[in-house]
Amino acid sequence: RKLTDTYKKIISQLEDVRLFTESNNVQSNYWLQTIILGEKLKRNDILKFLNNYGVMCRPIWKPMHMLKIYKNYPKAKLDYTEKLNQSIINIPSTPL
Repeated sequence: RKLTDTYKKIISQLEDVRLFTESNNVQSNYWLQTIILGEKLKRNDILKFLNNYGVMCRPIWKPMHMLKIYKNYPKAKLDYTEKLNQSIINIPSTPL
Protein backbone atom coordinates (compact mmCIF):
# COMPACT_ATOMS: atom_id res chain seq x y z
CA ARG A 1 0.00 0.00 0.00
CA LYS A 2 2.89 2.33 0.72
CA LEU A 3 4.34 1.55 -2.70
CA THR A 4 0.99 2.23 -4.35
CA ASP A 5 0.86 5.60 -2.60
CA THR A 6 4.35 6.36 -3.95
CA TYR A 7 3.21 5.43 -7.46
CA LYS A 8 0.14 7.65 -7.09
CA LYS A 9 2.43 10.61 -6.36
CA ILE A 10 4.68 9.90 -9.33
CA ILE A 11 1.81 9.25 -11.71
CA SER A 12 -0.05 12.36 -10.56
CA GLN A 13 2.57 14.33 -12.53
CA LEU A 14 1.24 12.82 -15.74
CA GLU A 15 -1.97 13.79 -17.47
CA ASP A 16 -4.38 11.10 -18.55
CA VAL A 17 -2.66 8.22 -16.74
CA ARG A 18 -4.55 6.10 -14.24
CA LEU A 19 -3.15 3.72 -11.66
CA PHE A 20 -5.30 0.61 -11.56
CA THR A 21 -6.41 0.44 -7.91
CA GLU A 22 -8.83 -1.57 -5.88
CA SER A 23 -12.50 -0.74 -6.12
CA ASN A 24 -14.96 -0.46 -3.26
CA ASN A 25 -15.74 -3.66 -1.34
CA VAL A 26 -12.47 -5.37 -2.31
CA GLN A 27 -8.95 -5.34 -0.91
CA SER A 28 -6.10 -5.82 -3.34
CA ASN A 29 -2.78 -7.40 -2.47
CA TYR A 30 -1.24 -5.11 -5.14
CA TRP A 31 0.91 -7.95 -6.40
CA LEU A 32 0.58 -6.74 -9.98
CA GLN A 33 0.75 -2.95 -10.26
CA THR A 34 -0.68 -1.60 -13.49
CA ILE A 35 -1.21 1.79 -15.05
CA ILE A 36 -3.58 2.59 -17.89
CA LEU A 37 -2.74 5.30 -20.39
CA GLY A 38 -5.22 7.70 -21.93
CA GLU A 39 -5.92 7.83 -25.64
CA LYS A 40 -3.36 10.49 -26.56
CA LEU A 41 -0.37 9.08 -24.71
CA LYS A 42 2.38 7.03 -26.27
CA ARG A 43 3.35 3.97 -24.25
CA ASN A 44 7.08 4.27 -24.99
CA ASP A 45 7.15 7.91 -23.82
CA ILE A 46 5.61 6.92 -20.49
CA LEU A 47 7.95 3.92 -20.16
CA LYS A 48 10.90 6.27 -20.62
CA PHE A 49 9.51 8.78 -18.08
CA LEU A 50 8.94 6.09 -15.43
CA ASN A 51 12.26 4.34 -16.04
CA ASN A 52 14.03 7.70 -15.65
CA TYR A 53 12.21 8.01 -12.31
CA GLY A 54 13.65 4.65 -11.22
CA VAL A 55 10.40 2.77 -11.83
CA MET A 56 11.67 -0.11 -13.93
CA CYS A 57 8.48 -0.91 -15.79
CA ARG A 58 7.56 -2.78 -18.93
CA PRO A 59 4.62 -3.12 -21.32
CA ILE A 60 1.90 -5.57 -20.42
CA TRP A 61 2.34 -9.06 -21.85
CA LYS A 62 1.94 -9.35 -25.59
CA PRO A 63 -1.40 -10.88 -26.63
CA MET A 64 -1.04 -14.43 -27.91
CA HIS A 65 -2.23 -13.65 -31.42
CA MET A 66 0.66 -11.17 -31.74
CA LEU A 67 3.31 -13.76 -30.91
CA LYS A 68 5.30 -14.99 -33.89
CA ILE A 69 4.42 -18.63 -33.22
CA TYR A 70 0.65 -17.91 -33.44
CA LYS A 71 0.54 -15.20 -36.12
CA ASN A 72 -0.82 -17.53 -38.83
CA TYR A 73 -3.54 -19.12 -36.70
CA PRO A 74 -7.20 -18.16 -37.11
CA LYS A 75 -8.41 -15.34 -34.89
CA ALA A 76 -11.26 -12.94 -34.46
CA LYS A 77 -10.91 -9.21 -34.96
CA LEU A 78 -8.94 -8.11 -31.88
CA ASP A 79 -8.73 -4.33 -32.25
CA TYR A 80 -9.61 -3.68 -28.61
CA THR A 81 -7.03 -6.18 -27.38
CA GLU A 82 -4.38 -4.51 -29.52
CA LYS A 83 -5.42 -1.08 -28.21
CA LEU A 84 -5.10 -2.31 -24.62
CA ASN A 85 -1.69 -3.74 -25.43
CA GLN A 86 -0.53 -0.23 -26.31
CA SER A 87 -2.08 1.43 -23.26
CA ILE A 88 -1.24 -0.77 -20.26
CA ILE A 89 2.07 -0.77 -18.42
CA ASN A 90 3.06 -3.09 -15.57
CA ILE A 91 5.06 -1.44 -12.81
CA PRO A 92 7.15 -3.19 -10.14
CA SER A 93 5.54 -4.63 -7.04
CA THR A 94 8.77 -4.33 -5.11
CA PRO A 95 9.89 -1.18 -3.29
CA LEU A 96 11.72 1.49 -5.28
